[in-house]
Amino acid sequence: MIGNPPYVRMEFIKKFKPYLEKNYIVADDRTDLYAYFFEQGVRILKEGGRLGFISSSSFFRTGSGEKLRTFLGDNVAIESVIDFGDLQIFDGVTTYPAILTARRGKAGDGSLFFVKIDDVLPNDLGVAFTEKSRPMPRARLGSGSWQLEDEALARLRDKIVTGRKTLDEVYGAPLYGIKTGFNEAFIIDTPTRDRLVMQDKKSTELLKPFLKGEEIKRWRVESEGLFLINTPKGKINIDEYPSVRDWLLPFKADLENRATKQDWWELQQAQLAYQSKFEGSKIVYLDIANGSPFALDPDGALIDCTVFAIAGADEWLLPYLNSRVAWLQIARGGYIRLKQQYISKIVLPDGSKSELESLANLGRKIVELSANRLHLRKTTCHRFLEDLAPVGQKSFRINWRTFGHLISLRSVRR
Repeated sequence: MIGNPPYVRMEFIKKFKPYLEKNYIVADDRTDLYAYFFEQGVRILKEGGRLGFISSSSFFRTGSGEKLRTFLGDNVAIESVIDFGDLQIFDGVTTYPAILTARRGKAGDGSLFFVKIDDVLPNDLGVAFTEKSRPMPRARLGSGSWQLEDEALARLRDKIVTGRKTLDEVYGAPLYGIKTGFNEAFIIDTPTRDRLVMQDKKSTELLKPFLKGEEIKRWRVESEGLFLINTPKGKINIDEYPSVRDWLLPFKADLENRATKQDWWELQQAQLAYQSKFEGSKIVYLDIANGSPFALDPDGALIDCTVFAIAGADEWLLPYLNSRVAWLQIARGGYIRLKQQYISKIVLPDGSKSELESLANLGRKIVELSANRLHLRKTTCHRFLEDLAPVGQKSFRINWRTFGHLISLRSVRR
């Protein structure tokens, strides 16, 4: 297994970067450690010789893996790939492993064989590969994103994307959220926000509605009433906001020990250049998901660093992004990172004005129904918990799975 376990951080090889950049084709600031093993392994192979590695599959699709994909395409013929997706096969470490074998020499026009194993690890991997692997033209592996799929799915994907504009071309790249460097200090709940405002009305200038990743669901935002202390670097004199200053003071030692350099009361990375674009209605989504995670934020909240935003979008874009057509362009099974570089490349439909308006109407209706469902769930749960609470208690705790099970039993009995 070659890769970057948790205890191997890229900063450990910083002092070797000048040497690596001079001596390795795959080197750049974002290159993963295993890429150098791939290149060195290929170098020492004789013509026609073979190698096999277990490594992270992240280089199949990421921008940081482009140099490695190009290097392999120029120097070896990929013969087989086993992609384990989200299946964790190494104890104590989260990886996205794949096994790749290759032969030294030009790729040519032949086929490779691949299999995806993302549910249960088979007892005999060799037998599973023999029984389930499928051929795929090797020529489909280039410097661009590697998609392991059969020819029918590849033709469908090509049909979807050919000749159409990308999201980046129409709306620009998705916007990064805000990195505080210490959430415990800068993210506060509504009662805390109200208390700070009561102490100093001027503090409202800094206290902005805020969304964390766990509040983003498909189609809707389930706000917990959080606020961000918005203190961008070099823009705020904290002594002008005494209640906020006094709130932050107990965290001063932790704030001064953050990874980057800024005054102790300032956010680590505030994305000040485009904060105004967060205002008003926008599409928001999680950075890691196993299905379409796009939602509508109508209230102009600032967002956490685990969330991305698409500002200025037409209303038809939300239902399109939550469709199978859009998901097909980025999914590879299991949980995936929805990085800016992936979402930017989603190809948009070129329908007529009336067709896009119909799509927008469907989206509005789904958003409305999703909001109604959330309201019903909250009010029903509130009443349910009050009615069943022990004598002397106003409520009791119950998880959503148990609640859903009880509701199902009630329906069956009826």
